[in-house]
Amino acid sequence: MAINFLHNVDLNQNQLLKARIENLGSDPASGVTGQIYYNTSSNKVRYYDGTDWKQIDDGVESVTTTDGTFIDLTPNSATTGAVTVTADLSATGSPSSTTYLRGDNTWATLDANDNYQNWTVGADVGGTKNIGSQEVLTISGDTGITTTISGTGSPYTIEIDLDDTAVTPGSYGSTTAIPTFTVDQQGRLTAAGTVGITTFWSITDGTTTEQIDGGDTLTVSVTDEIEATVSATDTLTIGHADVTRTDTTSTDTPGHAGTFTAIDSLSTNARGHVTGINTKTVTMPSNLNDEYTLGVSAGGANTSNITLTHSGAGAGSDSSIVLNGTTNEIALTEPAPGNIQIGLPDDVTITDTLTISNTSGSTTTTALTVGGNLDMGPGATNSKIINLLDPTDAQDAATKNYVDNAIVGSLIYKGGYDASAGSPVSTANIGWTYTVTAAGNGGGYWSTALEIGDLIIAETTNPASESDWTVVQKDIQVATASVIGYGNTNIEGAGNKDGLSLSYSAGTATVGLDIASLPTDSQTVANQLDGKDEIYFPILEDYDSTANEKITLSTLIDIMEASKLASGVKVSLDATLAQVTSATAGGETVFTVDCSHANVGLGSDATLVKAEVIFSGTSTGTIATGDTVHADVRRSGADLSVAFIGTPANGDYAVLLSKVGD
Repeated sequence: MAINFLHNVDLNQNQLLKARIENLGSDPASGVTGQIYYNTSSNKVRYYDGTDWKQIDDGVESVTTTDGTFIDLTPNSATTGAVTVTADLSATGSPSSTTYLRGDNTWATLDANDNYQNWTVGADVGGTKNIGSQEVLTISGDTGITTTISGTGSPYTIEIDLDDTAVTPGSYGSTTAIPTFTVDQQGRLTAAGTVGITTFWSITDGTTTEQIDGGDTLTVSVTDEIEATVSATDTLTIGHADVTRTDTTSTDTPGHAGTFTAIDSLSTNARGHVTGINTKTVTMPSNLNDEYTLGVSAGGANTSNITLTHSGAGAGSDSSIVLNGTTNEIALTEPAPGNIQIGLPDDVTITDTLTISNTSGSTTTTALTVGGNLDMGPGATNSKIINLLDPTDAQDAATKNYVDNAIVGSLIYKGGYDASAGSPVSTANIGWTYTVTAAGNGGGYWSTALEIGDLIIAETTNPASESDWTVVQKDIQVATASVIGYGNTNIEGAGNKDGLSLSYSAGTATVGLDIASLPTDSQTVANQLDGKDEIYFPILEDYDSTANEKITLSTLIDIMEASKLASGVKVSLDATLAQVTSATAGGETVFTVDCSHANVGLGSDATLVKAEVIFSGTSTGTIATGDTVHADVRRSGADLSVAFIGTPANGDYAVLLSKVGD
């Protein structure tokens, strides 16, 4: 059975030696453009042109010519070989510059009336043209022009007329109407008419109406403060005229009970003109002699009165002011007549912030002296004395900064800590120390559970994690195989269990392999491979055990040899599979297999994967299921692509994949 190629074959300009094309007794039922075969019936090569099968001939073997009505061909009998065919006119008569070939195959002489060669005609546009013998010149009218030819023989007459339009002849326009016209592209009037106009207009004041005829003049009269002005561009401006006003002034000094006249109000009309003035006579008081006495007296508790007492004939009256102190804040007293003393009581209560400013610039100047106790109040949970300097004398008040600096490096015992309940206090200061009263990991706060009696010490202010604390364990024992404690790590030393290296740095032990220090095995390769001196490897496999086991080198080799048998996979070229995609473009269908997909398992480098394409469809007369076919195989990254000419269906073909190594 023939080998099937499902993609183009490129010989790269190499020879195809001793090739034989397909032999058939008749044309195939179908073909593709360019397909060829050898027809054994006609012994000819045939090709398909996209519609029909055509024969490729050997060339012209003989020529046979036949004379026509006007042409004689030589030779006009069957001739072979290199043939030259000569053609001559067969007309009777003699050809010349004054004869022409008539339809009866005769050279005829021109009539005397026709004995000219050409004449020239020109126009405004297009230049000139040569009109030859027997040619026809047509004169046609354009828009609005009509041409007419008349006569039955020479001479002929051509009339060129301007077409009539729909306009009625006549005069248009009058003293009461203006003419209107429509003009087309050729300048003709295609419509004419008139539009009536009015030659007068009217003016009215709402009562009287006057008609202004054409040619009359309208005069605008003004009165009072109204003015009218006529200016360019047919403009009439009417406005309020300027008014000249003269102001006068007068002075007067009325005494007690004297009078003067003042303007009380003005009246205006709708246009803003003053229409009336109302005046009023004003009388001054007859007596202004008033006297007042300002006195001070004690009022109620912590209260002082200031009294203004009126006397005299004037219109004044008595008045008073009461000053009130504040209990425990401001005290008012009257130490002498006419005096009010404002001060602090012996016991002062300040309900808000007290700010003391020392303006002397000296730190030794006393700004506030307290003779008794400084009480912040029974409910002053948020009250503080702020902005104090650190103390310098023995009896100076201590500040937080002074205390914090004084206790740096000191441990402050704060009580017990329940490690089973949660994380330690997050607002602790440096040095705060707690004793673990209940074992636990603080809800995951501690990586290693704390035991009762352990100490935790804050290393930072507001500790947020385990690293911000130091843990002091209560009792650490010497470590044994069953007891967690302290101990040392060492290697056994030289011998059959050697092969480790050990070093310490800052309390950390570093352990590594020291294979190079082991003695060299003296056994031969043959002894090792035949099991006389086996090599062992540690393994952990989950087939039958979860414990560490050992495996011999020979068993490991057997396993590796057996694994080579399963290094390939068959993948159906079916785009419905997760590991396969397909795309069709330009008459080509490409199936792409992801070699790294779990269903393939051949890694991410497709250049290490061999591929063989086989037919998976139903056997036919030209191909059987399982036959190897040849397609275009391409590789990129983990993708292996198989390209076909045409559109094979999903599952028609499969690809056998095998990995050749790294």
